[in-house]
Amino acid sequence: MDVLIADSSTIINSRLKMLISDASSQAVIYQAKSYDEAIALFAEKKTAVVVLDSGLPGNRSVNLLEEIKRVNEKTVVIVLSLQCDTYTRQKFTAANFFFDKYNEHEKITAIINNLSKTTVNDE
Repeated sequence: MDVLIADSSTIINSRLKMLISDASSQAVIYQAKSYDEAIALFAEKKTAVVVLDSGLPGNRSVNLLEEIKRVNEKTVVIVLSLQCDTYTRQKFTAANFFFDKYNEHEKITAIINNLSKTTVNDE
């Protein structure tokens, strides 16, 4: 299963990569620090999962989510956000999951693990 992490923070990217690798040894992980990098990687790799920072530079996270879902509505998008208010959550309603970036990021492990099992069973 291919996973794209789109987060401008090198530290967060590294932490998420470790979490995803721990959840699935089969995961191929791509990393992007900007909208442009993320959209190019997604266009090329068509990843099954995207872990998306709600605060990408230039406020382009919502645009990225919309483009991902336009290209493939089955792509699982997990949004991580520092702002978990109703307004922010509403902007990301097209996402499959929405978590507090610092207090709930470890929930990604269970999601990736479950998706990996589903992918293996489907093959």
